[in-house]
Amino acid sequence: MIKAVFYKKDGHYGSFEFSGHALMGSYGKDIVCAAVSVLALNAVNSIEKFTDDELKIESDKETGFLKGIFEKVPSDKSELLLDSLTFGLSNIASTYPKNLSLEIKED
Repeated sequence: MIKAVFYKKDGHYGSFEFSGHALMGSYGKDIVCAAVSVLALNAVNSIEKFTDDELKIESDKETGFLKGIFEKVPSDKSELLLDSLTFGLSNIASTYPKNLSLEIKED
């Protein structure tokens, strides 16, 4: 199962973390993994391209680990991109609850 956790403080995203594998299909044919990967990587790339926010990234392709940490409170643009990401993930999680877990934690 892929676990996606978003951490918020005072209503703003501070960090997010993806870990695990969907195990929906064999390598290269796992539609849940592909969908989650596309959404997550597009959000990260969009934050880097379209905002001035500093986002520190840690990743490990083999374990399916991806972590993003904002150095400061993110801009409205980054907030919108992450809202869009969590919206897309929630739709996937509702269809494939055995393969994707989404959690948003508020400090």
